[in-house]
Amino acid sequence: MRDVILVEPWYATTGHVTFNRAFLAAIREAFPDARITLACSVEYRSELGGTQGGQNRIAHWIEAAAWPVSSTNGDFGEFWQRTRWLTGILGRVRDRGITPTHLILLGSTGPILLAAFAAKVFRLPRSCKTFAVLHGAAELFHGWQPRNPLLRLFTFRTAIRLLPIMGIKAIALEMFIAQKLRDRFPKQAEAILCIPHGYDETESLPASRPRANAERLRILFLGQATPQKGFAEFVQLAELARNSGNAQMEFRAAGAVRQDTRHIDQAALSRHAGDRPLDRGELFAELSAADLVFTWHSEQRYELTPSGILLDCIGLGVPLVGRRSHVVAALEAKYGACGLFADDTESLFSALRQLEDLSTRVHQVSSWKGNLLKARIDRSAQVLGAIARRELDS
Repeated sequence: MRDVILVEPWYATTGHVTFNRAFLAAIREAFPDARITLACSVEYRSELGGTQGGQNRIAHWIEAAAWPVSSTNGDFGEFWQRTRWLTGILGRVRDRGITPTHLILLGSTGPILLAAFAAKVFRLPRSCKTFAVLHGAAELFHGWQPRNPLLRLFTFRTAIRLLPIMGIKAIALEMFIAQKLRDRFPKQAEAILCIPHGYDETESLPASRPRANAERLRILFLGQATPQKGFAEFVQLAELARNSGNAQMEFRAAGAVRQDTRHIDQAALSRHAGDRPLDRGELFAELSAADLVFTWHSEQRYELTPSGILLDCIGLGVPLVGRRSHVVAALEAKYGACGLFADDTESLFSALRQLEDLSTRVHQVSSWKGNLLKARIDRSAQVLGAIARRELDS
């Protein structure tokens, strides 16, 4: 009997909920007879939903408020706090008579990985396999490293180099990210696994309803309106359409502005980014009515980060428009074109004008949706479960 322990180390609410639902479903497919124990906050458990008796059913639940004060490169204090927090959780696991065969931390930093090693030594049986999910890896390539050797011990980069010694394996969420990490850390390559980011099969688009001005091409900005996600470029694109005088396009922002984007004039948008994030129901209502979703992520910030928005588009079949990122390029290399891309907003606007013709749009969008459907099959719990079984038993 496998006893799989999953720990949410960062979020007390909201964050990574859709990823964790999909990941739990893949684990259930990988090990259908396993007993799964989940450690997270009360609020997080409620937001995960369906964890009791549903496809992500949990055998045991341990209330463990996440410790959100975290940095990728921490110090001894953060390591010590993380170690106490994690060993405390695993002590409660032991008190329930559970003997873990697998421990999976649903997030990674330098201090988290080092704390996992300490917990492995003091709280886990020697046979227990330990893993940590990598939600982003840019820091491993571009991050500042302290000169002080004691401080450098707690950095993310040092922790990755220590993976084989610690007996911990990292789980990348895209194959191209795993390969880049293996190339960057060849001695640690066997400790870097890949279970691709799945989509949440419990979510589905609401029933489509006729919308006003359906002949207009509707382009959606989804999520936080930040500089790193290209909100300024989205507004520039909308302004090009407005200033052309006859463009049959509509631009909407479904998300919240931050302090660094609050100054941007949103007059060209038919829906403005507001002061608060939208709930999933509101996001899905916007997504169901969109023709294309805008993507213009900063390469330095998101080069080695899986995209939750991209998984929404894969799961719900909505093509993309914007600048082609590494993750989009990897997707298209495997499945074919999934949207319209250019290197600047002027070129992108010119390309978008070709889609104003309704028959051209229907044909092109249908082709993109077909390719996204192929990706959707590969990101399902059934397919990812087979991958998870192979990786987690390696």
